[in-house]
Order: sequence, then structure tokens, then C-alpha cells
Amino acid sequence: GIVMDTFAALAFGGEGALRRYMNERPIRREAPIISPRMWSSIVWNGLFIAGFSIAFLTNDYFHGVFDREHSFPHVADGTPHNDDPASSESHHEIAHQGGSVFLTAFFCVFLCMCATNAFNVRTTRLNLLDNISSNVGFAIIIPLIFVVQICFTEFGGSLLRTVPLTLSEWQWVLGFSALIIPWDLTRKVLVAAVWGGADLD
Repeated sequence: GIVMDTFAALAFGGEGALRRYMNERPIRREAPIISPRMWSSIVWNGLFIAGFSIAFLTNDYFHGVFDREHSFPHVADGTPHNDDPASSESHHEIAHQGGSVFLTAFFCVFLCMCATNAFNVRTTRLNLLDNISSNVGFAIIIPLIFVVQICFTEFGGSLLRTVPLTLSEWQWVLGFSALIIPWDLTRKVLVAAVWGGADLD
């Protein structure tokens, strides 16, 4: 909620008025708040994030990427030791779901992908950094979300049920998260082709 609502509101709230907006036709008073272009972004990117999340959790490829040995502390008989008495799931159950490293990676990919998508939705242009200098808040808050996510992951421990990721695993996380960018750029090109009138420069 903090990432999706509070931080996002602060980040987008500082977007400045652009001179090119004066060239657009006036919006009718009875026009819906969510425009067709906004719906295209919500549905297009929502389907991608949902589909990628399902694939991540069910496909062996992603399990293999984050398959690290000794994900859990073990006792002498080889049984995973649950060092989190507040946990509602045993380590056996977590291991069955893919292991603590895998679940931590999924948590990071989901949050980082949503944060990365902020660059897509702030402009209708293909240049995601268009006029970003006019919104200092965005330039500070979005990177801050990534920093907070890294801190949660690396130091959250049993409280957040996360384990630290290696540098290589973080590279995979950020790489997977960035896939939302070409996906949405494709949407912008298609929307411009269907509806026309979009300035993609």
C-alpha cells in the first residue's frame, strides 16, 4: 500500500503542466475520469504483470534461476530448522513453494516491476524521461522505492520473511522487472496507430 498508493501519489503529484497540453482538445465535463488510453495502460500492463507473476511461480525456469542450495538453516538430522516462531508456515511448506530465496525474489520482482512501470505511465511518449526534470519528487521517490525494497529484502529477516539476495540474483530481479518497459512501449505504438494523434517523439 505504501508503494502503490502513498509513494505513487507523491511521485506523480508533482508533474508539471506542459505547453503541448494547450494544443489538445478540451475534455467534456461528462467525460469519464479514466480515459480509453488510461484503460489501455491499466489492462495491458495489468495483464502482463499478472501473467508474468503466474509464470514466475509455476515455470521451472524461474525456479532454476533462484535455486540456491542451503536456503534454510539445517539441524544435524538434515531437517530444515524454523528460526521464526511467528511464521505461520513451516520451512517444509516454504521449500515446497520454491524456497525462501525464490519467494523473496518473487516479492522483489513484483514490487520492482510495479515501480518501474511508473516510468511508463508518467508520459505518453516513448522517451520515458521526457520532462522528468520538472518533477523532482518523482526523480527522488521512485529510486527511493528501490532503495527501501533492497533494505527490506536484505535486513527484513524473519519480520518480513525475506532472505538477502546475491548480486547476481538482484541483477536477475531488476532484469525481469525491466521487461515491463518494452511491453508498454509496444502498447504506446499500437495505441498511436489505432487512435492516432499521440505524440511519441
